This record gives sequence, structure tokens and C-alpha cells, in this order.
Amino acid sequence: MNSRLVQILCLITGVFLLSLGAGLIGGRISSQKPVDSIPPLAAEEPAAKEGVGAHVAEDEAPVEQPLQPLEPVGIPEISDAPIEVSSSSSSSSSSPPPPPPMKRPIFSQPVPPAVSPLDSRVSASMKEPSAPGENAIITRGLPLPVKEVGRQVEKRYVIQVHSTTTRADASEARNEMIGAGFPAGIFEADLGERGLWYRIYVGPYDSEYEAQIQLESIREMAGYGSSFIKALD
Repeated sequence: MNSRLVQILCLITGVFLLSLGAGLIGGRISSQKPVDSIPPLAAEEPAAKEGVGAHVAEDEAPVEQPLQPLEPVGIPEISDAPIEVSSSSSSSSSSPPPPPPMKRPIFSQPVPPAVSPLDSRVSASMKEPSAPGENAIITRGLPLPVKEVGRQVEKRYVIQVHSTTTRADASEARNEMIGAGFPAGIFEADLGERGLWYRIYVGPYDSEYEAQIQLESIREMAGYGSSFIKALD
């Protein structure tokens, strides 16, 4: 127990001595003055700079060179000779020839269409009576086309809207068609044993297509739903 206490005391004493020695050494170092070496270097620096600057200024001094005379620039000579122009260039530069005058067109007068005997007979048979009390013009049978030499007769179409055995009924149906805006006429048909019949035709039309258009309008009228198209032979 006593030996241990002695060791601790020795350790504390050693630490104290080390601390004391370190403090003495630090005080000596701080009391010493620094070496005065910096001011001479700072004083010599301007001189060094002046010497370098003077040397550089001497090296960069411009060197004067003698002026050399300029060489005269040659001016091309202008010749008084006329300029020759080739024939090809003159022809190409010249204006193109004027276009030929336009001929005045000759218009031929249209030839009026010839009226066939069939058309005249059908149109004559479908004329309205001149007086209100006058009966419609009645013809026997269908108008027959007249064949001409060297001319082809075009087929025409009519619409049969009514067929009756009494003249009064036929006249009433014809007037009803005319009132609706359709050209209509009465034709007689002798059927032999069946007697004389009166047929009401609307037309004629130049094509079956045109007759078909009118047929649709006629069938919409009351009492004429069984109307049909018939070709004129």
C-alpha cells in the first residue's frame, strides 16, 4: 500500500516538472526577435522592376524603315475600233415575229328541225277546242308514221291514261289532264266486235325516260294509277 502511494506521488511530480519545463521553453522562443530580412528585399524590388521595365522598353522601341515608292497601276487602253456583233446574237436579241392575224370565225346559221308528218298530226289532234262547248278533235286509230327514203324515223312515246266507250267520259278525262298541265288528246280505236273505243293519250315524248318521269306524276292523280307508256309505231 505504501509503495503504491509512492508511485503516484512520483508520477504527479514528473508531470509537474514536464509542464514547468515546457513553459520555460515557450517563453524563450516568444521573447526572441524575428530576423529583419524582409525590408531590404522590399526596398530592392522597385529597382529590379525599373531595370526590367527599362530593358523591355529598349527592346520594344520601333525600328524606322525607309519608305519605298509605290508602283504605278496600269490603266487599260481603250480602243476606238467599233465592236462587232455576230448575226446570231442580233437575231436572238431581236423581238419575235408578230403572230399571224386570226381569221374571223364563220358561224353557220342553225337549220330548223324538220317537222315530220307524224308530229304535225299528233299536235293537231291534241289542240284544245276553240269554244267551250266544242268537242275535242277525234281521230280514228293511232297516227301512222310516214317512212321517207334515206331518213330514219325516231320512235316516240305516249302515255295512255284512260280508255272508254263514251265520248263524254273521254272528253272529261282529256280536260282533266290539260288542267293538270299535260298535253292530252283523244284517239278512236275500232276493236271490231268490242266496238269503238276512245283512248286518251298524253304526249308525245322524244324518249321513254322523259315519258317515265311524266308517268310518275300522272299516277299520283286520283283515278289514273293504271296509266302506262306506249310506243308509237
